[in-house]
Amino acid sequence: MADEEIKEELSSKHKAFVDAYFFTFRLNPTEAYSHVYPKASKKSASQKGAELLKKVEKSSYFVAKRSEYNENLGITLQKQLETLYSIIELDVSTICTDKGISIEEIKNLPVEARRLIEEIRPTQNGLAIRFVSKQFALQELNRMLGYLKPKKLEIDKPKDIEEQTTKKVVEVVLD
Repeated sequence: MADEEIKEELSSKHKAFVDAYFFTFRLNPTEAYSHVYPKASKKSASQKGAELLKKVEKSSYFVAKRSEYNENLGITLQKQLETLYSIIELDVSTICTDKGISIEEIKNLPVEARRLIEEIRPTQNGLAIRFVSKQFALQELNRMLGYLKPKKLEIDKPKDIEEQTTKKVVEVVLD
C-alpha cells in the first residue's frame, strides 16, 4: 500500500486508465493511455501514460485496483516477503562449483532455487548461473518492513563547538 494514500476522487477517464492499466494491458501505461485516449500518438501516449500513472498511483481507487489485481494473481505481502527472504537465505555453494553446471543439474535443483535464477550463460566449463541479487532482496525486504524509513536524529552539540569553529576560521584567515 502507498505510504500516503490520496483520498481524492478520480475522473471517469482516469478510472478508465487505471482499469485498463491493471486488467486490460497488464501494467503497460502507454497502452492503457492509448485505450482511454485513442487519438493520442504513440509518443504522446508513452509520455502522458507515465505522467498519468504517477499522478493516480497514490489515489484510493488505484490502491484498491492494485490490491484486486494482486489478489487475482495470488500475490500477497506474505509471499513477497517469503520470496525476498529465500533470496537472502540461498546458499549458492550447495548448487554451484567452479566447474560450472549442466542443464540436468539445473533441472535437479530445488524449485525454490531455480526461481531465483536471473541468468544462465554458457562457459568453457558448462553453464554459469547468476542469481537474483541478495543486496537488492535485502534492501527491498527492509523497505517493505519499514526499516529504511528516514529517522530524525537529534544531536546535542557541545556549547564550545561554535567557539572552536570560529577560532579555527580566524586562525586560518590570519595566517
